[in-house]
Amino acid sequence: MHVCQFSHATGDGSSLGVVDDGQVTTIDADASSLDAALVDHDWSSLRTAATGSSFPVDDVTLHAPVDRPRNLLGVGLNYAGHAEEGGYDVPEEPVFFAKSPSSITDPDGAVTKHDLVTDLHYEGEFGFVVGETARRVDAADALDHVFGFVAGNDVTARDMQLRDLNAANPWYRSKSMDTFTPLGPWVTPVGEDVDPASVAIETRLNDEVVQSSNTDDLVFDVPTVLAYITDHVTLHPGDIVLTGTPSGVGSMEAGDEVVVEIEGVGALRNEVRTP
Repeated sequence: MHVCQFSHATGDGSSLGVVDDGQVTTIDADASSLDAALVDHDWSSLRTAATGSSFPVDDVTLHAPVDRPRNLLGVGLNYAGHAEEGGYDVPEEPVFFAKSPSSITDPDGAVTKHDLVTDLHYEGEFGFVVGETARRVDAADALDHVFGFVAGNDVTARDMQLRDLNAANPWYRSKSMDTFTPLGPWVTPVGEDVDPASVAIETRLNDEVVQSSNTDDLVFDVPTVLAYITDHVTLHPGDIVLTGTPSGVGSMEAGDEVVVEIEGVGALRNEVRTP
């Protein structure tokens, strides 16, 4: 089962839903996005509240499951192959960075190649959604603070990022432009047959496989990443952490379709367009 944010032609606005066996059942909660719902709910209570209208998945429009988390973070160089292809050493401790929550966009939504960008890259990533406030969490207890898992694309203006790196500037802008964080198609809660220590991740560009790896190749696994981040930053329900991209990153152009598929979670599909 999964949790999604969706809209339907018969409804007014978006709703949360539980996805199971090709059907979406509306969750009766005073929140339409997961970051808002997790303030008062856990997976058990959300599943119990799935008592509303049901629709076939193919008949609804899926939206990013999280709207505006307090924190949207990425982890850099967390696959050795990606560090090697960029000419960097594998870090001795996790390197994390902020992305603007306003960069979040929907599954099946457009990724914009902005006029300021000449080299736009995909970065398929395995992400997790924080389920409860996490501050100085021990790695052994880290998954107790995770609600579930999500596919993400850490879209990057590579030309802009390299200029900033060469100038010793932060790379926030190259990661945070509008539409630069597609998320979805939904979130798969902890306990729903996804083992974060061993999950296949694949990125396809126009149906060609360009990234293929597994989270067992992460330099720092999910518990280590969560423990490290929360030594420095308090994470809140609904916050998102993207855990890094494997080797094989590359350019996208207007008209391209990029798909990030996470085993047991689902496929996130987006088209690149001009403004």
